[in-house]
Amino acid sequence: KKIKTAFLQINGSKDDVVPMEFMGTNKNTPNPSMEKVLAYYAEINGISSEYETLQLSDVTTLRNYSSKVQWVIIKDGHHNWPSTQFAKIDTNSLILDFFDQL
Repeated sequence: KKIKTAFLQINGSKDDVVPMEFMGTNKNTPNPSMEKVLAYYAEINGISSEYETLQLSDVTTLRNYSSKVQWVIIKDGHHNWPSTQFAKIDTNSLILDFFDQL
């Protein structure tokens, strides 16, 4: 049985661990791309797999499927915790805001 689960993903566009279709990094891995993972969570939550794109800063974008399914992408970021100076957002507050909406 599929259980409704909120999902927030934060990663950089140059993340070499997380496969992404829009970056082409999903081609050499058996793991599903983030696009497919987000579509899965949207589906189990009864949400459309279409999303609204919001610009959180000049380098940080939010793909907002709903308040329960979100993907934050930091331009040129890697697989590490995004600093406020680099991402130009407060990642801790962003995560807390996500959970406050649930």
